[in-house]
Amino acid sequence: MKAKEAQQIVDFVREIVANVAPDANEKAMYGGIVFEIEYLTPKRLFCGAFVRKEYVTIEFQSCPVNV
Repeated sequence: MKAKEAQQIVDFVREIVANVAPDANEKAMYGGIVFEIEYLTPKRLFCGAFVRKEYVTIEFQSCPVNV
């Protein structure tokens, strides 16, 4: 996968998260980027995007509240 294609996918994930959960914070973790909601105790990761050599994974976790 070309770097430009991977970046487009990651940017699209960022856009979706910004629309669905505008209070979510992004940070680098686990070799990719993850999104967390800080107002939950403890902080809760709910989504991540990870660029690999030939593909991008987008991973989700269940979240105890609607985001």
